[in-house]
Amino acid sequence: MVLIIVFTIFSAVLPNQAVNAIYNGEPADGSQFVVAVRTGTACSGTMVRPQILATAGHCVIKNGERVDPESIRVWAPGVNRSTTSHVANGVALFVPSDYFGSENGTVRPKDIAFVVLNRKIPGTVDLLLADYEFTQFLIQFGSEIRLYGYGRISQTQTTSTPYSMIGYPIEQEESRSFIGFERFYMNYDASEEGSTCPGDSGGPAISRYGDNFVLVSIHSGSRGPCSRDPDGGPWKITSTIAGEFQFLLEEATMFIQNNRSGPSQNLVLDISSGEATLSWDPPNENLFAIEGYTVIDGQSGLEFCKTVQTICSVKVVPGPNVFVVFAETAANRPDAVFSFEFVVPPVDSISISAKNDIGYISWSISEELEELISGFLVTDSDGNEICKVVEKSCSSKLNKGNNFFRVYTLYGDYRSAGLDVNYELKTSKRTSNLTCANGKMTKTPNKKNSKCPKGLRKI
Repeated sequence: MVLIIVFTIFSAVLPNQAVNAIYNGEPADGSQFVVAVRTGTACSGTMVRPQILATAGHCVIKNGERVDPESIRVWAPGVNRSTTSHVANGVALFVPSDYFGSENGTVRPKDIAFVVLNRKIPGTVDLLLADYEFTQFLIQFGSEIRLYGYGRISQTQTTSTPYSMIGYPIEQEESRSFIGFERFYMNYDASEEGSTCPGDSGGPAISRYGDNFVLVSIHSGSRGPCSRDPDGGPWKITSTIAGEFQFLLEEATMFIQNNRSGPSQNLVLDISSGEATLSWDPPNENLFAIEGYTVIDGQSGLEFCKTVQTICSVKVVPGPNVFVVFAETAANRPDAVFSFEFVVPPVDSISISAKNDIGYISWSISEELEELISGFLVTDSDGNEICKVVEKSCSSKLNKGNNFFRVYTLYGDYRSAGLDVNYELKTSKRTSNLTCANGKMTKTPNKKNSKCPKGLRKI
């Protein structure tokens, strides 16, 4: 059915009551278009951007005063709010400068607000905002418009899940307070077949244009089957045309851009026993929630971790090392860079002693440097491994003549420059035979106190 609105001014139409869910609607569980909003009262809303909520102005203006943005709680799209917690809070409000809220529950023109949240809400879709001309285009060509909301589904029955209904635009009606504001609002039919109810204020009217979803309007008020006084006047739904307030969305977007987070602070690298961890402090004066951190190798792009903590295990290699910490915020992804040159520290000095044909090699390294490394390696002159230890000593069988040893410190799979030590094992002069004066060989054990036979002398 093609619906064309004919705008007529009525000067004595009774005002709508502000609505706070859909009467006789269809369940809309899991819908990406509607969120539950709490500001001390029950409202609905829609995410026009992952971090920007659109809702009714009277949901955030109380007695002419703006509510504290941080008191605004928003749930994920389409969830059962009784079994889930809110996922975001407000940080800034953008409301028409000449809007001061409803009066005695009566809807006023320009009843719309945009709220910047402290974090992005997943599962949303960016919406086009329809202005007055666009709404007329959608109506003229019979585009389906669907209304969403949380709240009551009758005069007495509440719900914690969203509902929706098809909205049927009707002739624009207005009270005296709406004269001159014809571009800013539209009306939908309210009947026993369907209507908005308390709990729907701020909920969206959504249509589709090509591949884009369009926010046509925001629910402001209604009189219908679930009103407190359903017989108090003509039934209708009044909604605020969203696109006439595109400038508020742009202000909210600019606010996010102008309040981007700075980088993480005080990056510290700790190396111990061949393992390295990078820690940091969160960005200073961050307006938006930190969703987490991503740490990468600044040279290769290798990702070390994604974490909500402020610490991450990293791999340090000899030579230049560059680590980049990204703070994942709703507004931006500031990066902090930590770079340094790493050299595996060698041992300071080596000593060797021998007992018989066993050599005992020991070395020293400062306690501070020892904490960095994972162990030690001792090799021979051909590079063959003699021992791999965590202690600062090693033993090896000695060969006659020169014995060469090289000691390395180890850091994981890497080694330091080596430090060398040599030990010469001399040939023993002792023998198992004695030569006596007459040249006769006397087989005598080679002991310290061995002597030639009596009457002969050792030569």
